[in-house]
Amino acid sequence: MPPPVIENIPSIAQTYASDFLVGFATLQQDLLGPHGQLAALHYNSVTPGNDLKWDTTEPQEGNFNFTPGDTILGFAQAHNIKMRGHTFVWHNQVPAWVFQDANGVDMSTQPFSQANKQLLLSRLKNHIDALINHYQGNIYVWDVVNEAIDESQLDGFRRSKWYTITTDPNNNPGYPEYMDDAFIYARDALDTLNIGRNTVKLCYNDFNTTIGTKRNFIYNWVKGAIGRGVPIDCVGNQFHNTINFPIDDQGSAASKQNVIDTINQFSSLTSTAGVPIINEITEFDISLYRFGQCGQTFYTDYDDLLAGDTKDLINEGYRYRDYFQIFKNLNNKIDSVTIWGLGDDDSWLNPSSNKAGCAGVTAADAPLPFDAYLQHKYAYTGIVNPLALPGANLVTTIAASPGTVLSGQSVSYTITVNNNGPSDAANLNLSDVLPAATVFQSIVAASGWTCTTPAVGGTGRVSCTATALTNGSSAQFTLNLTVACATPNGTAISNTATVTSTTLNPNPTPQNSAIVAIAVSDPPPTISGLTVSKPTLWPPNGMMVAETLSYSITTTCDPNPTLAASVVSNQPVNDDGTAPDWIVVDAHHVQLRAERSEATRVYTITVTATDSAGASRMGQVTVPVPLAHP
Repeated sequence: MPPPVIENIPSIAQTYASDFLVGFATLQQDLLGPHGQLAALHYNSVTPGNDLKWDTTEPQEGNFNFTPGDTILGFAQAHNIKMRGHTFVWHNQVPAWVFQDANGVDMSTQPFSQANKQLLLSRLKNHIDALINHYQGNIYVWDVVNEAIDESQLDGFRRSKWYTITTDPNNNPGYPEYMDDAFIYARDALDTLNIGRNTVKLCYNDFNTTIGTKRNFIYNWVKGAIGRGVPIDCVGNQFHNTINFPIDDQGSAASKQNVIDTINQFSSLTSTAGVPIINEITEFDISLYRFGQCGQTFYTDYDDLLAGDTKDLINEGYRYRDYFQIFKNLNNKIDSVTIWGLGDDDSWLNPSSNKAGCAGVTAADAPLPFDAYLQHKYAYTGIVNPLALPGANLVTTIAASPGTVLSGQSVSYTITVNNNGPSDAANLNLSDVLPAATVFQSIVAASGWTCTTPAVGGTGRVSCTATALTNGSSAQFTLNLTVACATPNGTAISNTATVTSTTLNPNPTPQNSAIVAIAVSDPPPTISGLTVSKPTLWPPNGMMVAETLSYSITTTCDPNPTLAASVVSNQPVNDDGTAPDWIVVDAHHVQLRAERSEATRVYTITVTATDSAGASRMGQVTVPVPLAHP
């Protein structure tokens, strides 16, 4: 097969140049030929996957091998790529001699002794010193301690040889001292070289950081270590994902929030340098298999996988989209995102045994943005241009006319659904729950759509369905509602229309739902032409005089506003010993006492009209009792 041709497509790193570094993991031999061309085009950070681990860099005590790491560094520098360091302390890929005493006996099999502890820690310090003195400021961040948390342990710490040899069971401080010491050794070595924390950062790195129990163990250790003065700068979240974890198959908001919460929780800590702990995404990939589902189809041949699992290859693109959108939105809390490999051909998952946790199953996988032939996959599309993923980008708009509606009158909503593609949409549903204070009148649906509605004058949901909406086409609906008469003046009524489809929506910020607000105008009732049957009371004989009130009421829509009459006087009540001075019979009839006072007595009659929305207005008329015959 001829070597792959590297596509001239937008660079991943350039796409996120204003957000964070985007890197890849590699071995020195994977940078030759087309793989190196791919790396140079798409990435600006590199992590040696194995070439800086202890078994490579110091296979025998004091005998250092920097050639593989230097080869990667040389490539990085030639292509303006930064380099990460991975890793000083891990429970795997450590030569046997590191844990052996002078007699070649594994110290983890011996009872705890200070001598063994100091021997191991001195080897750790020498190893860290040697790597930092060699690479100095050419590595911008180190994974100092890797995968030391084990949530199955009561205290959360992995019972590795590092732990066993350095932890006195009779004098346990509650945390593994070797973890603190590794960071202190690394920072001391950097300080000796006058390399500050802004130049080289030190990270704790682990997997499954989105699992609450493990995340909390990591958080509590980092918080405690900072309190002890340990110079931690960052937390590395590996993010070796599956197609349905931690973000699930549906891309649900709850599963995305779990990822967001993880980043936010670590960034809530403040380092000993007085700045927030930064997050790094250190080993990102997405297996196409769902963990624990041993009945799913497993592909032993990679080409069969590419040909036969298009659905999940598309789903993988959507998951890459979801993660990178989260990372972009949290870019002030994330320093870099590293993808664990270049093409599927050099992924640690392709193939791998016990796939998806299923014993004895070995299967091919496709976890990276580029396939084994270094051609981009939907995963790449989800990172760089998610709107080009197969799916229907449905956009809903809604407009209301008029924008201000009299209570009791109609409002017309124009709802438009556009399919911006790139695919046709299938099995669509347009839903509009009628807002409070409105009732249904009618709907005019787009051709090919069927609607179910409340009864005329009723409330509830309008739902319209269609089997398809082709790419580039639109559907328009006119929904007519009536604003309830009892709606108070100034009420804002918001109406939301949402369209859904069984076809995936590639838009990372979906626009399938739209909202519009109208204002309600409900002027209070108007009272006009208020008169009384006897404008003046004479003679002032102390008798009760019946008055009939005549007036007209005008309202926006309420045919039967509440009417009330009241009376006041400008003179003391019952000042001549007779009572009462007035009687309100109803809203159209009152009785007034014709009695003289030292000054002209004036009765003020007020009529109040209140509509069903509670708006009211008053009208007044006065009736005097003069001192002399009028």
